Amino acid sequence: MNKTVHLICTVALLSLFAGCQKKEIEQPPSHKQIDIPSPAAIKQQIEEEEEEKKEEIRGIVADDFNIGKNISKLEFTPLYGGKKVTLGSVIKGRSAVIDFWSTWCRPCVLMLPDMEKAHKKLQKDVAVISLSLDPARDAAQKVIKEKKCTFPTFVGDADLINSGIILPQTVIVNSKGIVTFVGHGRHTFEEIITMVNKYNR
Repeated sequence: MNKTVHLICTVALLSLFAGCQKKEIEQPPSHKQIDIPSPAAIKQQIEEEEEEKKEEIRGIVADDFNIGKNISKLEFTPLYGGKKVTLGSVIKGRSAVIDFWSTWCRPCVLMLPDMEKAHKKLQKDVAVISLSLDPARDAAQKVIKEKKCTFPTFVGDADLINSGIILPQTVIVNSKGIVTFVGHGRHTFEEIITMVNKYNR
């Protein structure tokens, strides 16, 4: 009798042990651990997104014309009104000379006839463009008319006017819209031609 009871107890224990093992085996696989970004990583991502938004909403500034920058997609407002146009649509595959000037800058005004002369000589292969940084558009229109300038003239917005450009400033852009030269001061016709030949690459 005792042997029978002992045998039954042994079988029951073995069955219970086997059942536990089976349950352990049948446990569903644990879920993969979810990576939670650190506060520092979240802060960095927010700052990067804010910088991208600033780039989208800000206007054109002086740093946009640094050597090596592609400015073909920058938009400019024509002096005599109309919709903004991209630089690429103005130069049309040519290189370009951009003259930054203002009516209050005497060397700038004195340089306009040289720019007009360069425009007449180079316009087939080089676009000669002027960009007025005058807050009052009518003042720039008056000077352009007095100097009989026929090259395309545009006006800078408030961001560009207030971005600290030293006038007069001359920028040369290659046919791909990339800035290859930035210079300051008044340039003669001969100097403009020399600069174009040297930096038109």
